[in-house]
Amino acid sequence: MILVSLDKIVTIMKDLGKGRTSIFSIRYKKLEETLKNESIIEVKYPYGKRNQRTKQLMNLGFKLKETIWYNTDAPYSEVREIWERI
Repeated sequence: MILVSLDKIVTIMKDLGKGRTSIFSIRYKKLEETLKNESIIEVKYPYGKRNQRTKQLMNLGFKLKETIWYNTDAPYSEVREIWERI
């Protein structure tokens, strides 16, 4: 499973094993191509962009499986969720 951070740019973190992690940034245009082989992803994004990011992930063929963290009280609140490909 990979962690996808959807903010101003997309940051993808993938565990390579043996304590190593690959971190790279892409543009939103390449998000569909990058996630085409992934079946389950962990996503984090700002709470204020919830509607936009939810629609975006649904258009990529994912459905919400589980919400890990949902905080609307903090000034920089965020949402962390697990999404599964349909």
